[in-house]
Parts: sequence; structure tokens; C-alpha cells
Amino acid sequence: QASKEIIEGIRRKRSSSCGRLDTAKSGRVATGGVRQDQTMICESQPGDDTQEKLDAEEAKFWPQMVWPQMASPSQQCPGFFYDPSSPDLCPTLEEWSRVRAVQGDGVYFVYGYEIAKAIAQKQNRAWGVIEARVDLFRHEENAVEWPTTYEERELPRSATKASRFMGYDFSRVNNAVWTSNEEFAYITGHVVCFMNIQTRQRRFLHGRDNGGIGAIAMSPDLIYFAAAERSINAQPNVYIYSFKTMRLYRILRRGTSRGYASVAFSPHNKNHLAALGCAPDYLLSVWDWRNERLLLKCKAYGQEIYSIRWGQFPGILTSVGVGHIRFWKMATTFTGLKLQGDLGKFGASELSDISGFVELPDGKVVTGSEYGKLLLWEGVFVKVELMRAKDNVTQADAGTSIAGCPHAGNIDVILMDRENGMVISGGDDGHLRWWPIEEIDTAEADYDNGILEFGIRMRKEIRIPPSGEHNVHPAHIQHVVVGHDEATWLIQDSRNGMIWIFDMPSGTCTSALSCHSQQVTGTVISSSYAGLVMSCGMDGTVRAFNVSQPWDNELYRDFRPLENTVGATCMDATPELVWRPKNRKSGKMVEIGKI
Repeated sequence: QASKEIIEGIRRKRSSSCGRLDTAKSGRVATGGVRQDQTMICESQPGDDTQEKLDAEEAKFWPQMVWPQMASPSQQCPGFFYDPSSPDLCPTLEEWSRVRAVQGDGVYFVYGYEIAKAIAQKQNRAWGVIEARVDLFRHEENAVEWPTTYEERELPRSATKASRFMGYDFSRVNNAVWTSNEEFAYITGHVVCFMNIQTRQRRFLHGRDNGGIGAIAMSPDLIYFAAAERSINAQPNVYIYSFKTMRLYRILRRGTSRGYASVAFSPHNKNHLAALGCAPDYLLSVWDWRNERLLLKCKAYGQEIYSIRWGQFPGILTSVGVGHIRFWKMATTFTGLKLQGDLGKFGASELSDISGFVELPDGKVVTGSEYGKLLLWEGVFVKVELMRAKDNVTQADAGTSIAGCPHAGNIDVILMDRENGMVISGGDDGHLRWWPIEEIDTAEADYDNGILEFGIRMRKEIRIPPSGEHNVHPAHIQHVVVGHDEATWLIQDSRNGMIWIFDMPSGTCTSALSCHSQQVTGTVISSSYAGLVMSCGMDGTVRAFNVSQPWDNELYRDFRPLENTVGATCMDATPELVWRPKNRKSGKMVEIGKI
């Protein structure tokens, strides 16, 4: 009874000072004896510490009131790493019922519980009945939680139906995601496209916020699909769908201010999800997504961040981006679960943007670099710079017999071949190369002489696409996604504007998708030939499509040498009066402006 009176007093103070009663608006969640704070951005005035004082006062009573057994010193800090299966992080429905029984009306829970409560009151049912069915809750299309709004003179979405989306966003470092053995998903603008590599058929999922799709992810069990979006004038959400039916299943709110750059499901705890925000706040948030609860949130970095990835051990995450790599740990402390991030230190190595990395079995990390070297990280320091050893040398002599950098240009992709004990690298030179983990793990720099470079032997090399095929340039391997059967790979090629399907057993490459790799600057619809559409872009290519055909419909692509590639800025059909003779019709000649 005393605890109830304390909470009621806090609510009255909050009502008078902040004008809020419901933490569905204020973003407060109580979990497992540890009250986590979902800090709202740009809500409070500078210098106003009223909310912080109320939070501190309220936090004093939560551990003893919600889960009294956690107040004992022996259970407050069970260890540095958290247990992903801990009931404190993943409470059961019965535990949620016990907390709500203490709280009474349950306004401290952001999970659509207010909607469930309203239904219970309307139907005169007991609150416990709704609690027992809460996991079956889904967000309906007409839910009042996110009403669809339209600008003045904007055509409603229901009035039109999209026919196809002929593009791929190569500005995203990690855009392709496998959803099954035969289908993959990718982002183009406000839409997620799902393409079947066997039938070439596509289906689409439209974004719900007004800034487009920021990142996508598939759960390890291939049951749920997450679309983290962007917004122009509001805080975006992470929408989680039941993949089989594509029904909206959960909504994660207030994780960032304008958009998400990366999202990832945890392989250790099926309820956890990490989301990485982009400019201007760059916030890293960890969610209990099944209950729509924000567990942890903190600033990840001050510049652009490319991706977030869970490690091979529970509670370990790694984020990479412009000029940095950061190693994160979810740690249990005396004040609760915390997210601790250690920034990687390049030391004597040249500073570099990092997009590709892989964690070795012993916890070391191998990353790529802008200057073609592989960097081996131990702790938060660069242990050694891995170089390519000369051919036909022994392992003992490889360390000092250096032939050059592993790649010419950026190294954007680092993968692990666990079956053969190899690390695979790929980048701007269009090659995939295999390096033995044993030699990488035993590499040592000569610190006495100030030499960080150490040679390792290359075991295998494949050019993408194979030399002489497809009449295209060597690929800029920007992203590689290995299929669940480990035989089919998707390779994102930003130089040629293609998605390659690489069959590992046979070594063959086929094109799954071909489009502009940079901004599309002009389009022309032919009036003489039905279905003919031409386009140009800043990648310097001119392409022709037959849109009257269902799918694979690229008729022509202007192929130019790399040294002569310039961007096209505009395109227009030549008028009939300009084009002679007179019996020629308009639309058979186009003008293209380039820089």
C-alpha cells in the first residue's frame, strides 16, 4: 500500500510539472527490477532538471517494489556479462501480470496495453484475460496509434498501385538480406523489394513513415522481418512483421530522432534487437522487441555509422563507420544493465573508414581499410597490419616476405569460412581472396623496429565477375550475403550497378539485378515504341528498358571505359522539327547532358 501511495504521488508531481501521466508518451519502462530510461529528444527545455529529479525519486522505489528479491546484494550484480535467457530481461506473461497487479492500472508499460485495457473495459472483461492474450496482439491497419496523414493535394496511397520499382540503393553499404533460400530483400526508396532468384518475380512492402526505409533485417529463425524507417518531421519507428503473412506484429518507437542506419536481431536472445540511428543523434538502442520495451540507449558516435552487428558471445556488439570501430558490451552493474562502448584506437596505423569486419573464434576482430590492408584488432588496439606474402614461401618466411597489400583499394567485405578455416576479403579491385585463420591468429608485429606489417599467404582468389564475361568492369564488391545453404552468394557491385548471384561450388556468376548505381538524373518515355523507357544517371550509363515485359527487361546499357566515365545530368527526346528527314517521328533520338 505504501508503494502504491508513493507511485501515485510521483504521478501527481509529473502531471503538474510535465503535463504527462502516461509513459506511452513519456517513454518510461520498468523491467526486471531495473528501471530503464528511454530519453526523449528535444522534449525538455535546456536547464530544466525537473524531469531528472522525478526520475531519480521514482527510481529509488522501483527495485524494492517490483521485484523485491532482486534487492539482495548477492543478486544485484551476478556477473559482468548479462545472461541472455535471464527472466529479468525477458519476463513471462505471468511476471507482467504481477507487476501490473502492483501498479494497478499499468500505465507504465508501452506495449499497446492501453488499447488492450480499453477493449477490456468495453467488453466488461477482467484485466487478467487480456494479459493472458497479450502476446497475440497485432497492430491492425486501421489502428489509431499511427493514423495515415496526407499533405495537401497528395494522392492517397489506396488510389494507386505500384507496378514495379526498377532500382537499387547502392549508397547503403549493406542493402541485401536473405529471407529464404530462394528470395532476398533490398531497399529502394520508400519500398522493400523481395525478389525470387529462381522465378525473378518481385513483391513489395511499402514504408509507413515519410522518410523512406533506413535498414532491414531478418530474424535468425526466418519468422520475423524488421524494417527500420526514416522520417522527415517526426521520430521514426522500427516495424516488425510476421514474414509469412506480412502482418504488422510489433512497433518500436522513439529509438532515434530522424532515421535508422542499421538493425540486427540477436542470435543469442530471440527477444532482443539492436538498432542504430543515423544523423543527427547516432543513437544505439537495444530492444526487447516482443514487448516493445527499450532496454538500453546511448550515443554510438559523432559521425556516420554504417552498421551494427551482434558478436559470437552474448552481450557483445560491434559498430563501424566513418573513421572508427567501437566495441560494445552489455554489462550488469550495481545500478542496472548498462551499455559500455570502447572506441578502437588505430595507434600507429593510418586512420580509416571501416565497413567490413569479422570476429575470429578467439574474440579478435579482422577489419578492412581504405588503403587495402587488413587490420587485426586485439582488445581496442590494432595488433598487426596484415599484408599479402609472396607466392611459394613457407609459413615461417611469409611474415617478412611481403609482396604488397591484400587488395588494391578499399576492403569493404570481410567474411568467415568456418568449414575451411579461412577469412574471406573483397573490395574495390573486384576480387575475393581467402586467407588462413591460423596465420592471421599467430601474426605478430615487430614493435621493436616499429614495423606493424606482417605477411600472410593467400590460398584462393576469384574475380567478380570472371574475367572476359558479361562485358563489364571488375566489380566493386561492396557487400556480400551468404545464403543459408552457404552455396549461393549475393554480391553487391556498386561499380557496374549489379547484384551478382555467385554459385560457390561451380564458381559461376549470373546477374540478378542491373540498374543505375548512382542518382538517376533523367528519363524519357518513347512515343514511337510502346513500353520503351530510357534513363541516365550520375554513374555515366544510359539504359533502355522494355516496361511492357514483366521482369528482366533491360534492353541496352551504355558501356564505357572507366577512365572515360562521366556523370549524365539530364536527358530529353529530340523534337521532330530538329530531327530530319521529316518523316522521322519524335522519340527516336535523345539528347544527353554530361559533366
